[in-house]
Amino acid sequence: GKYVQTADAKIYYEVYGNGEPILVLHGGGVGSPYELGKVLDQLKKTNKIIAMSTRGHGKSEIGHSEMTWEQKVSDAVAVIDAVTDKPVKILENVSEYIYGNKTAAAICLDGSLWMWGDNSDGQIGIGTTDDVSTPVKVLDNVVSLAFGGYGVGGASGYTTAALCQDSALYMWGWNESGQVGVGSKEKKVTSPVRVLEEVDRVIPCGKSTAAIKKDSSLWMWGDNSSGQIGIGTTEDVVSPTLVMDNVDKIQSVWSSLEALRRDGSLWLWGYHYFWYAKGNDSCFI
Repeated sequence: GKYVQTADAKIYYEVYGNGEPILVLHGGGVGSPYELGKVLDQLKKTNKIIAMSTRGHGKSEIGHSEMTWEQKVSDAVAVIDAVTDKPVKILENVSEYIYGNKTAAAICLDGSLWMWGDNSDGQIGIGTTDDVSTPVKVLDNVVSLAFGGYGVGGASGYTTAALCQDSALYMWGWNESGQVGVGSKEKKVTSPVRVLEEVDRVIPCGKSTAAIKKDSSLWMWGDNSSGQIGIGTTEDVVSPTLVMDNVDKIQSVWSSLEALRRDGSLWLWGYHYFWYAKGNDSCFI
């Protein structure tokens, strides 16, 4: 085996075989590539296998900085760069890739949804809150996916919404304001839940969620602290609720909502500051 020097630790790795490179990460135990013996023996027949010990495991140093997901990714990139200048293939037959804050998702040509990365709020949808280092299959027959929530630098990625081929909307993840739409404020919903039928589009709106159905009706749920659900109160809404009919497009800017109806009329509600602050940056979806 060899070591690569990162900012504050030496990371141990071993390389086997030839062909397209595959990075293999260990599970529990002592964190040594030795634990993956049978897997490595099989994979190295057709690929170049890069087996690394994550910091603090096996022969890798732990370093002195705080353990973070970004740090783990940086260590893995350092190992890959030390072995090959080629990208590492992690998934095949991908039709769409979606990134939200520290969580990633891919929809494959067969409609299967695969996810990996940060799972601290259950946003990967595998029934736990453990982070996931390689793609795992979450759902079938998915046509689109969107992330919602307040992330670092405005990025999304705490709540997940998947629209399926039968027009059903599935949601999971962070739910402290009811934005998953499961009828409660259970803080973390860790598995996909079918919350609405006949959906045409879903639009995460910070800690709220909006969906336009095929009949052009607008449904919303979640955080309503600024009246952004549009039902005449400021109480949070934990289940999909009809707001108005004949909606063509909507836009969300933080806690401000705008709806363009099919008759050409424009409707606004929620936190009014953004109605004046946006200038000419409006973009309806």
